[in-house]
Amino acid sequence: MVDDKYYLFDFFYYHIVEGPAEEAGLRPNDVITHVNERPVAGLLHPEVVKLILSGSPK
Repeated sequence: MVDDKYYLFDFFYYHIVEGPAEEAGLRPNDVITHVNERPVAGLLHPEVVKLILSGSPK
Protein backbone atom coordinates (compact mmCIF):
# COMPACT_ATOMS: atom_id res chain seq x y z
CA MET A 1 0.00 0.00 0.00
CA VAL A 2 1.23 3.47 -0.83
CA ASP A 3 1.35 6.06 1.94
CA ASP A 4 -0.85 8.95 0.77
CA LYS A 5 1.72 11.47 2.04
CA TYR A 6 4.00 10.59 -0.85
CA TYR A 7 3.55 10.63 -4.59
CA LEU A 8 5.14 8.16 -6.97
CA PHE A 9 6.04 9.34 -10.44
CA ASP A 10 7.59 7.50 -13.34
CA PHE A 11 9.82 9.64 -15.49
CA PHE A 12 10.94 9.02 -19.02
CA TYR A 13 14.75 9.28 -18.90
CA TYR A 14 15.96 8.58 -22.42
CA HIS A 15 14.82 7.17 -25.74
CA ILE A 16 16.19 5.32 -28.72
CA VAL A 17 16.33 7.56 -31.78
CA GLU A 18 13.38 6.73 -34.04
CA GLY A 19 12.16 4.15 -31.50
CA PRO A 20 8.56 3.67 -30.35
CA ALA A 21 8.85 6.15 -27.48
CA GLU A 22 10.19 8.89 -29.72
CA GLU A 23 7.53 8.16 -32.33
CA ALA A 24 4.89 8.45 -29.58
CA GLY A 25 6.26 11.89 -28.68
CA LEU A 26 7.93 11.04 -25.38
CA ARG A 27 10.91 13.19 -24.47
CA PRO A 28 13.45 12.94 -21.62
CA ASN A 29 12.04 14.12 -18.26
CA ASP A 30 8.40 13.67 -19.33
CA VAL A 31 6.21 12.48 -16.46
CA ILE A 32 4.23 9.35 -17.28
CA THR A 33 0.64 9.78 -16.06
CA HIS A 34 -1.12 7.07 -18.11
CA VAL A 35 -0.12 3.86 -19.85
CA ASN A 36 -2.48 2.17 -22.31
CA GLU A 37 -5.19 4.64 -21.26
CA ARG A 38 -4.86 3.62 -17.58
CA PRO A 39 -3.78 6.11 -14.91
CA VAL A 40 -0.56 5.08 -13.20
CA ALA A 41 -0.73 7.36 -10.15
CA GLY A 42 0.19 5.34 -7.07
CA LEU A 43 1.49 2.33 -8.98
CA LEU A 44 4.97 1.05 -8.26
CA HIS A 45 7.57 1.19 -11.04
CA PRO A 46 7.39 -2.59 -11.76
CA GLU A 47 3.62 -2.29 -12.19
CA VAL A 48 4.05 0.58 -14.67
CA VAL A 49 6.64 -1.44 -16.60
CA LYS A 50 4.22 -4.39 -16.73
CA LEU A 51 1.55 -2.12 -18.25
CA ILE A 52 4.01 -0.79 -20.81
CA LEU A 53 5.06 -4.30 -21.81
CA SER A 54 1.45 -5.49 -22.07
CA GLY A 55 0.98 -3.45 -25.25
CA SER A 56 -1.86 -1.33 -26.56
CA PRO A 57 -5.41 -1.87 -25.28
CA LYS A 58 -6.76 -1.46 -28.81
